[in-house]
Amino acid sequence: SAKTATKIEAQKGTKKGIEYQDIVFPELESIASILGDTCLPTGNMQGTILNDKRGDFLIKLNPSQTGGADLRIVFEAKDKEMYLNALLEELGGAMKNRGAGLAVGVISGKNIIKDVNSGIRNMRDYNDKTICVFDKEEYDSIALEISYKLARSKLLLGLKAKEMKSDAIDIVKANILIDEISKKLSSFSLIKGNLTKVSSTISETQTQIDNMKSELSERIEDLLSIVKIPEEKSDAKH
Repeated sequence: SAKTATKIEAQKGTKKGIEYQDIVFPELESIASILGDTCLPTGNMQGTILNDKRGDFLIKLNPSQTGGADLRIVFEAKDKEMYLNALLEELGGAMKNRGAGLAVGVISGKNIIKDVNSGIRNMRDYNDKTICVFDKEEYDSIALEISYKLARSKLLLGLKAKEMKSDAIDIVKANILIDEISKKLSSFSLIKGNLTKVSSTISETQTQIDNMKSELSERIEDLLSIVKIPEEKSDAKH
């Protein structure tokens, strides 16, 4: 498949000419297709701000799950060192430029952000902005997938609150799950780090990683099921 081919090229390294954005896009597109969302590459297109191309990828949530509301997430892919405030400002600008409710910064390594001493690890949440690691060498997309689905869930929760339909969603349970998922992803990052440091416990650590991935997947699916808006039945009128 095209995604597999891209992955193979990515693992050869960016020296062969492949851009980091070209590695991120098929991953986002794959997640979007499963959820019925639309993923658009917008990095070369002007947005709503004149001569502004901020916002590499735009996700439009499946309208049948949003009651027809236009909910958007913008993604920025970064493969160069930068300061945290600069990235957060760029994400804010990308949100305005693409009319998005949330933004996710996808970085190619944990040490891309120069002024975060402990590194970003796998993911950090800043309310309406999230930064996650999609390492171009390891090619593990778990943090990217979790960040996408968390952002999606936040938008759906916000829509429900705005429409005063919070009784249709267990908001307390949803927020508890969001917090639990964030903590588990942080633990996942620490456990995974052990894999490269302690060769004698590789098998045990790999088992922990696999179990953590399964738990993260279960929790995020629980969250998606809680915030899901029933799909509208099509009218006979056209």
